[in-house]
Amino acid sequence: MADFSNIQTPSSLTTHFTAVLSPLFRTEALYRHSNSTSPSIRRIGQVALNVYCPAEQTAEYEHLLCQEMARKRYDYDTRQPVKSLWFLGQPLQQLSPAALTELCFRFGNHFPHSDELNTVRGIAVTPSELNRDSLALFSGLKFNCVEMYIDASVASSNRSLDKVKASLLMLADYGRIKLNCKIRFSDHSAADYMTRLLSLLESAQCQQIEMSCTPANRPVSLSEIQLYRQQLLTANKYFADRGWLTCGNNCFYAPGHENHALHQQRKLRLTPWGFQSSQVQTWLGLGVGAMSGSSGVYERNTTVALDYQQAIAEEKPLAITRYQLKTADAADDDTVLTDTLQDMLCYHRISEGAGSLGALLAPVLAQGWLTAEDDALQLTDIGVIHLSAICHFLLSLPNTDIYNRCNP
Repeated sequence: MADFSNIQTPSSLTTHFTAVLSPLFRTEALYRHSNSTSPSIRRIGQVALNVYCPAEQTAEYEHLLCQEMARKRYDYDTRQPVKSLWFLGQPLQQLSPAALTELCFRFGNHFPHSDELNTVRGIAVTPSELNRDSLALFSGLKFNCVEMYIDASVASSNRSLDKVKASLLMLADYGRIKLNCKIRFSDHSAADYMTRLLSLLESAQCQQIEMSCTPANRPVSLSEIQLYRQQLLTANKYFADRGWLTCGNNCFYAPGHENHALHQQRKLRLTPWGFQSSQVQTWLGLGVGAMSGSSGVYERNTTVALDYQQAIAEEKPLAITRYQLKTADAADDDTVLTDTLQDMLCYHRISEGAGSLGALLAPVLAQGWLTAEDDALQLTDIGVIHLSAICHFLLSLPNTDIYNRCNP
């Protein structure tokens, strides 16, 4: 049996995809050629497009994005219903208003709004970027969601929230545009400040909040670890008391968010883009470092802006990294482990094979992080906070142990 004492402090305390699921994937460095002759793939699942914008200025970036889109014309079926179109990273630093307008027009023709799915057209911003001019632009371009990045990694108890508050007051004048937030926190984030921030975002009708540790790698001292976990525990209790849905240990969804229904229908999956509907089968990523995905296989464009620019502009092969489950056969060990991890991350319980896994998870049960309920294993409140450690414990076990337990 694995030594559980060595796994209680994983590489990350929050449950983002890279920390808890990427160890299941093997990586391969490849080149994607500029002129694919593959036949179009016929799919019936939903499609989502993510446009990645690095802070580093790249000349004529909007034209490079359009050229890359042309390269990927065989990666999706034009009849697929469109779930979302997001501009991620730092789009307002990379793209001028004219460039953003052009891209919305071009991509809007490829990925039209679906009334049935209430297609999301979203853009990432900072509080300082959310002003009258940018909101007027977003409204004119029919954006219906903004994702605000808030850096709370250094925040004393008396740190002012005036800048965030001012941005939210302006956003309130555009009722059609919903608000999502990503918050960076650290052991230097005062508890009083975090509580005031969460309360402010809730009162502003924020729909979802994701919290991430800074630095991304794990804290090094026991006192830091305890502070981080206490902050996660406080946030989890805050949202649970208000009827929000928690996925993983750091993603929270307001009442009425579509993930509540997907949670009830057991149609959620943790992806590189967060907790998403399993009905989205095709993810198209454009830009430097963009991630795409289909059928459980992911590809990331080169993160070097100059390499991306030269490959696209000169119609040369583009360097990518491919991520694929180490075992692709649905009857094999890694798929069983993947499903077990996804159950815990999305639903905070293990239903399939729970009885068989009980013996393997005895150290976790002994910690009080899991409890047996009927034919399932349910995470306790404190178990949710330690969910990353539980995932790493399962990842440390020989896969054959899990497979044999679930398939006697």
